[in-house]
Amino acid sequence: MVDIKKKEEEDEEEDASEDYSPGEVYYPSVRLYSEYIEEFNQVTSGNNDTATYKTLCESVNDTIFSKKDFGNRCYKVAKYLDFIKNKQVENNSIRCKCLNYLLNSKENFNTFSSYECSEMFKAYKKISTDREICTTSLDCISKEDVEKITKLYVLHDTFTEMQKYLEADDENTYSTAETFAKHYGNSIYDCQTNSVDAYCEALNEIESLCYQITKSKNCTEIAKLMKYQKALNRAVKIIIPCIITLVIPFFLYTLYKFTLFGSWVNSKILKKTYIRNNLYPESELQNHSSQQWNLENNKYNIKYYTT
Repeated sequence: MVDIKKKEEEDEEEDASEDYSPGEVYYPSVRLYSEYIEEFNQVTSGNNDTATYKTLCESVNDTIFSKKDFGNRCYKVAKYLDFIKNKQVENNSIRCKCLNYLLNSKENFNTFSSYECSEMFKAYKKISTDREICTTSLDCISKEDVEKITKLYVLHDTFTEMQKYLEADDENTYSTAETFAKHYGNSIYDCQTNSVDAYCEALNEIESLCYQITKSKNCTEIAKLMKYQKALNRAVKIIIPCIITLVIPFFLYTLYKFTLFGSWVNSKILKKTYIRNNLYPESELQNHSSQQWNLENNKYNIKYYTT
């Protein structure tokens, strides 16, 4: 009898695990979640058109929560589902995945009275079926997978922030890089024993992002590497002009002393000197003639006539 009861409990656990949406479905698109979560917050802020969704949300309260008020959750989810439906773009499937992650990870959406996750998502599925969008995307995600998705989400979000600071040469670049490195160190721990699953492959993609900035996949040392590269770039900016200043005179001296260039320069100098020296006597002769002419025409000049 005990064995039968134990078997039933195991079957229930297996059935529950089968109801979970697998984490690997979300890992490839996590990099876009920051943008879509911000979009969700903007769309659902302020007035949530309670009149538009009143009938739907009352039905959810009556059929799933025994007339308990599901609150603002229904209106927000319905409004955002309509927003996705009206977008009619290719990324709508990713928006649906992001919405499901948000519903699983945010306490105000995954907790209501004493209801379990499965009952909560019956409500969300009912809303999505009514709005005719994301009908197959809203489901429970295991806590373990939610944690992994969150780690990837935080890594991508911090990396994007760090990249913006880096491009703007902002003073917050290195503190953000240190935060990113800390998050990465906490995330990579899960791949110490199993490095072939989808989560670890997603971390490999983040390592590739680190390589784009530092030419190293060692994300845990990214802050140190970035500081080193900046110091190196500064040194290069100082050293190169100094090298040029020293090398050019040495190069010209070598060129003059040990190549035909020196002979050519000497011949040019001698030629110019020769031309200049030949011009001086002519100039002196012209001056002498001019002086003689002026003497003849001088009014004080006394002319003598011969008879």
